Amino acid sequence: MEHYDWEKPEDLMAAVLTLYSAQTPQEKESQVTVELNGVGFNAVDAPIFSSFARQMLESGRVLSEKQLAVCKARLFIYSTQLGALPRSSLPPLQARPMFTPKEKYNGTLRARDGELYFVPTIYPSGQIKSLGFTWVDKIEGWKGRLSIANIEGVERLFSPIVIDPSVDAFIEQALKPIELSSTVEKSTLFEKQKEAVKFMLTFKKVLLGMSPGTGKTASSIFAANELKKYDDFLVVCPLTLVKNWQNEIRKWIGEEAAIWHGPISKWTNYSKWVITNYETFIKNVSDFSNQPFKVVIFDESVVMKNRKTLRAEKAEIYTRNMDYVFLLSGSPTTKFLDDMWSQFHVLDRKRFSSYWRFVDQYCEKEVTQWGTNIAGNQYNAIERLKTDTQDIYFSCSQEDIMDIPDWIFDTIEVPMSKTQFRFYQQMEEEFMAELPDNDVVLAKNTLSQLIRLMQFSSNPVLLGGPNDGCKWRAVEDLLEFEELPAIVWTQFIHSADMLSQRLGSKGYKVERLTGQTPQEVRQDIVDRFQSGEIDVLVAHPAVGKYGLTLTRGRTAIYMERSFNGDDFIQSLYRIKRIGTTQSPHVILLLATRPEENLGTVDHVIDRVLEFRKDSSLQITKSSLTSGLIREILGKPLKGTENGQ
Repeated sequence: MEHYDWEKPEDLMAAVLTLYSAQTPQEKESQVTVELNGVGFNAVDAPIFSSFARQMLESGRVLSEKQLAVCKARLFIYSTQLGALPRSSLPPLQARPMFTPKEKYNGTLRARDGELYFVPTIYPSGQIKSLGFTWVDKIEGWKGRLSIANIEGVERLFSPIVIDPSVDAFIEQALKPIELSSTVEKSTLFEKQKEAVKFMLTFKKVLLGMSPGTGKTASSIFAANELKKYDDFLVVCPLTLVKNWQNEIRKWIGEEAAIWHGPISKWTNYSKWVITNYETFIKNVSDFSNQPFKVVIFDESVVMKNRKTLRAEKAEIYTRNMDYVFLLSGSPTTKFLDDMWSQFHVLDRKRFSSYWRFVDQYCEKEVTQWGTNIAGNQYNAIERLKTDTQDIYFSCSQEDIMDIPDWIFDTIEVPMSKTQFRFYQQMEEEFMAELPDNDVVLAKNTLSQLIRLMQFSSNPVLLGGPNDGCKWRAVEDLLEFEELPAIVWTQFIHSADMLSQRLGSKGYKVERLTGQTPQEVRQDIVDRFQSGEIDVLVAHPAVGKYGLTLTRGRTAIYMERSFNGDDFIQSLYRIKRIGTTQSPHVILLLATRPEENLGTVDHVIDRVLEFRKDSSLQITKSSLTSGLIREILGKPLKGTENGQ
């Protein structure tokens, strides 16, 4: 067994390197411990000891007296593990220079050849990696992207520092005002939307986190149209929005766009604007790469939130050589802030190279026997993220644009009948329910049980039982006195079909908008709803959540909801957008137990969706930008903006 003397500095440093060598490559990169494999640092020690190891391996410097004291106090707990691991030898190390009190600066910042270099006079300085910097050597120091945000980030981390004149020259150039063409200036865009156009033109690869209904589509169209030296623009969006994008381009700049499906090499109908959907893009990404596109817009980029999907992977590869990349999302997170990492990674893979480092900065982790899970956002993480990404992320709420009437929420609890509750209770307690005629509904697992409970709490008829739905009767009652037109949001196609028939038999002019509604007629249904030809639209949130404007709606009734926060949040914004003239009434129906008046699965879903709604509103709320970026965008001080 290896022996370590905790009084000897060389043994302490060797122990750090030995444990560091047992970390996985992913853990070394992110400086965390995510695999409980019995070797390496524990989750608490990983960040500090990983930085010590990197100081020795990357900068070639010995540990300071304070660092060695930390090692001496903590490393003894790893004695058994160290005895079983082969001892790492120390690399050639230089003594850490001693500084006199007169040296008050923590480093020097300079710009060269489009890069930003920071040479520290204090160590360790690995926290700069959170800004996307990489270590070069002891002469050049850390190298990162030359940007206003990085300059401010380094100052925030290491102030006071020496600012080289080359950095001042870059700032002076960056502060030159952005001149928009008369096409934009004379348009009907609001000031905040014009600011978004300037932001895209200035920083080139950006994520617009503008709340639904705030004109992110129009802003991106105008921004691309300002790039006069480009003749080819690509828009990638969900399939349901391709026609909407074609109409928006025609509406705002009077140009015709081509909707494309299939290999673009076979495309003969040339157009300056090409629109396609995500599935087509993924299948033909290599073909797209051979085309002259240098400007690409990814709409509803939240669909890339899972870093392991082909959407995120193909988009990141495709955009590496793009000049301008605009990601648009009305709600860039559906749960926690880690949803944003893959979107930022598409825009800047060097700066956002490590998912786990991003998580450590903004999220709370939970380590279980099955692995590491994201448990929530850290305190004040949303505002910190906005500050750290102010040159890549533009947030904007409806209130930042103009005074749009807000929702009026009401929650109505509806007791189930005894018959309905009997099926619900059986499923809740036994994972099965006995239907008439000796039929049985089974739930094989907890997920299946939750879906069955959602269906029974709506109406047993969805599972072959009697037509006895408390919330269905509530919808009929509400429509007698609520203002029309109304939207009834349902989670199940069978609900939409049967409810539409029931309401139609009562004399309402009803239409359905579900996954079974053909693509070519969906926009026609929306147009007729907006023109007042439809009394009640029965819709599924997953179909109606993107791009559709339903501002004519006066009442929205949520008869059934799932745990999908994105579906709920996006559907809310269909009726609250620019063009909304009065506060929409939103009614949430929750089934209760018939006698105890206690909660059901509906109440659990309601609590989850309330949290996700609040998080979504916060991440798209405009933040106070820094002085430098404020000057770049020509943005007035808060309280002095003049809306149109």
